[in-house]
Amino acid sequence: MDTIRIRLKRVADFGRIVCMSGVELGTGQPMTVTIERRASATLLDAWAETGLAPPVMFDAEHRVLTVELGEEGAANDA
Repeated sequence: MDTIRIRLKRVADFGRIVCMSGVELGTGQPMTVTIERRASATLLDAWAETGLAPPVMFDAEHRVLTVELGEEGAANDA
């Protein structure tokens, strides 16, 4: 799986849900990442109730998602 790097333009914190929108650096395409603070079992149960096909799952053990929010133009801004 390829690395996804997003230059963030906006972060919206709705409490249980956080949405981060920006541009993917490799393709220049707009992208939004949504993080929901809910147990994955609950999410999968809710998904199953929709009648849709099961989601595609990837083994991500030992992977870490790091989101660093800093000042615009900071020295580590890639």
